[in-house]
Amino acid sequence: RRASRLHRLGWLIEPPLIENQKHAVRPVMTPEQQAVLVANADSMIGTLAVLGLTCATMRSEIARLDLNKAMKTLAEPIPYLHFTGELKTTARERAVPVMIATEAVVKNLPALHEWLGQHDESNPSRVARNYLRKLFPDSGLTLHSGRHSFRAQALATKQPSQLISQMAGWSVGNAAM
Repeated sequence: RRASRLHRLGWLIEPPLIENQKHAVRPVMTPEQQAVLVANADSMIGTLAVLGLTCATMRSEIARLDLNKAMKTLAEPIPYLHFTGELKTTARERAVPVMIATEAVVKNLPALHEWLGQHDESNPSRVARNYLRKLFPDSGLTLHSGRHSFRAQALATKQPSQLISQMAGWSVGNAAM
């Protein structure tokens, strides 16, 4: 419109009519499903799924970890993973404690890291989806459901929204979505 007025083009530009879109309801894991997932964390894909649930991590973040640093931080008295470097947003840089299935993470992270580095997004996502379908048939759960379950569980236990956002790597305030 501004260009039309500025240059006296006489155009009538109308903004498109965009209806309000409803956000898709993201499936989250029940406490029972979470317990089953943690109990099956001993495999490489199980570890990937548990990290999504307990640390709100994504496959790409794990693939980009500095493996040597990660193994050192997992050996600390309070084991954690430090996500830095090429991340989607600056909010994604964070240190997240690994307090559940720590032994499985330590055991499986080197192979998981190597495997993720050898594949694009689709193969690990497909393998993880098949893994979750075997554990929870007809649930619609995906690898990304772990992040949503992390948020849902944290909000249900009345954790501060800012803390949830910081741990998951969301911009502050996005945890209540």
